[in-house]
Amino acid sequence: MKYATLTRWCYGIDFWGTFGSLVIPQDDGTELRLYTVERPWRNNERGVSCIPEGLYHVSPYSRPSNGDGVYILQGRTVSHFDQPGIARFGVLIHAANRCDEVQGCIAPGVAIAPNAPLVTSSRVAMRMLRQHFGEDDWMLSIDSVGPARAVAA
Repeated sequence: MKYATLTRWCYGIDFWGTFGSLVIPQDDGTELRLYTVERPWRNNERGVSCIPEGLYHVSPYSRPSNGDGVYILQGRTVSHFDQPGIARFGVLIHAANRCDEVQGCIAPGVAIAPNAPLVTSSRVAMRMLRQHFGEDDWMLSIDSVGPARAVAA
């Protein structure tokens, strides 16, 4: 099964968001590197927090609202749909550029803007993910570097 690693290296506050790098090994031995923006860590609260570090199963998903091809995560405290005893559901990887455009989801970008708290070319990054993973399921490992950590109790 294919996989990717998201390493968060900046846990922002308020509107700044949480930033990381998403590394995807390619079949030819090279790596595709994208960047991500998420909400700040808010103790895994639904809709306002990035998700905890850990290993997640990722599946292709079509948004019911508009049919957009996105990815949906499952694992640890996250499930596809609302379930008793699970803190979060419906956590997606989808196109967005700023943390205020996601509600607890992950937005990939091609780069991080040099003078603003956002990722760039998010739709391009989503196309790159779909080119690599297609309609296959994959695994996402999320970890952090630095003193701030997103670890659920």
